[in-house]
Amino acid sequence: MALFIKREDQRTELQERIAAELRQKLKTESQLEYEKPENNIESTTHESEHLGPVLVIVGALVVLGVAYLLFAR
Repeated sequence: MALFIKREDQRTELQERIAAELRQKLKTESQLEYEKPENNIESTTHESEHLGPVLVIVGALVVLGVAYLLFAR
C-alpha cells in the first residue's frame, strides 16, 4: 500500500502516446459547433398565446359556482 502512496504520478509510454495523439487531434480538427437536433414534435406544435386569460376565466367560473352552491341556500 505504501508503494502506491509514495509513487509519483508518472504516465506510462502508452499513456504519453495517447495523450500526444489526442492533443494533435485537437489541434488539427476544426471547432465543433453545437447543432440543435430536429425535433418533429416541436415542429408540429404552436405556442398557446391565450392560455393565461382562458385559465383565469375558467378559475373565476369555478369560484363563482362554488360560491353559488355554498351561499344560495
